[in-house]
Amino acid sequence: MENIYLIGFMGAGKTTVGYLLAQALDMQFSDTDDLITSTVGKTPQQIFFEQGETVFRQYEMQALKQAVHRGGIIATGGGTLEQAINRAMLAQAPGKIIYLKTSFGESIDRLVPAMDGRPLLMQKSVHELVQIYSDRVLWYEKLADLIIQTDHLSPADISAAILSQLEQWNEN
Repeated sequence: MENIYLIGFMGAGKTTVGYLLAQALDMQFSDTDDLITSTVGKTPQQIFFEQGETVFRQYEMQALKQAVHRGGIIATGGGTLEQAINRAMLAQAPGKIIYLKTSFGESIDRLVPAMDGRPLLMQKSVHELVQIYSDRVLWYEKLADLIIQTDHLSPADISAAILSQLEQWNEN
């Protein structure tokens, strides 16, 4: 089975869906945020606040490179595609890129109740977040082999839709 890269905005469900897919397909799962934490010894939130976004994005690029090398199911951070080097790495990596497309409103509804410690949520205005979302959507759509609309779907439903598409790809 080829690698599967999950991309999308914060709150799309990349990590949860990634775990479900890894279990269903008996594949290794990697989350770039978890790889950053295990490598650096700090969470992405800590790095973001203590060292800034530029340093965090460098760690993110290294984590993506490590995940691509390891293979399996890979959940990327919401901002991973902001860097051209990461877009190029994913475009050239073996496997399928799946965009978990979530509307801005749904993303915020999923994230705000817990606030989740996400630096962008804590540092940006709603207007700035809308702009970030709009900019990222262009990259997500451009790189995706498959787009799954996730609004009002459970992680199990999203995973089932992906598994169904993978089955179709494997038949062709």
